[in-house]
Amino acid sequence: MQRSIALIPAPKLGDGILFLIIANNLQRNGYKVTYYNDFIADLQDWLPNITVNPFPKADIDSEFAQFDLTIAHSNSTIIDLAAPDQYKELARQYVFITTARKINPALVFVPASQKEQGLLALAQASGSCIANFGANVPLAERIANFCQQKLGLRDVVNSCGFTPPTSLSQRKYSRRIIIHPTSGKEHKNWLAARFIKLATRLKNESWEPVFCVAPAERPLWLAQVKGAFAVPLFTTISELAAFAYESGFMIGNASGIGHLASALGVPTLTIMNSADHFYWRPGWGRTATVTPPFKLPKLHHNYWRYIVSVSRVIKAFKQLAK
Repeated sequence: MQRSIALIPAPKLGDGILFLIIANNLQRNGYKVTYYNDFIADLQDWLPNITVNPFPKADIDSEFAQFDLTIAHSNSTIIDLAAPDQYKELARQYVFITTARKINPALVFVPASQKEQGLLALAQASGSCIANFGANVPLAERIANFCQQKLGLRDVVNSCGFTPPTSLSQRKYSRRIIIHPTSGKEHKNWLAARFIKLATRLKNESWEPVFCVAPAERPLWLAQVKGAFAVPLFTTISELAAFAYESGFMIGNASGIGHLASALGVPTLTIMNSADHFYWRPGWGRTATVTPPFKLPKLHHNYWRYIVSVSRVIKAFKQLAK
């Protein structure tokens, strides 16, 4: 009998894309997977082999009781809705894993009932899903390794399982460069003025930079670019994915859009605030990363955006474009 698995990543785009590696590998190894993420739900047409749903608004317990096993990120909405004194009880119902190096001990529990269902390897997976590789190994590769070593899956690939619509052509607009100047956290963002200067230099060299931001951020960036560059409106993640898939390159801060572009086979350059979290960079296909040339004292960690120059980013991009 095919076992049913619910998989719940953290409620963000980047985490949702990374955890698709687990969903894809579970599906490849005979499990029936249902995926819960509000962003990824909009990409159902790109993921024909798994069912993708938004996270339920109510009746959470009954929603996940229908599965043989539910695996959730330790930063998932299930945890957001619970108090710390409920963690041990939650760990009896769900298997919690994390993309941090350690997990809260209260979230680690092996449900005895799973032993009888032939799901023991999966039920014992509580903990971190990243191994202690060197800093150069991206998180995507670590998660694929977790699928093989911790989950015990035999047929493992480092892939999200995206199947683009046949109406689209990969990198059709080879000179178009997505510029993504924002992220989920302000301290990860390079200076807006430098993104505009970068785009200007690229445009002068016959590239076609296009600024891609969230709908709520668009009015601000329309004012920033002053008509010099397009700032298209994407009302859905699927629209953004189609635009990214047909673009030639992506340059931006460490963000979910960078992971999306990379997973779709678009060469991606990521500007990062520190080499300490280098493994969080996109981990598929051709990628490059620019970080500060030296480590800053903790009190001055926000100065990184001033010491990463436009010239360094241009140089890294030209290397990637080769």
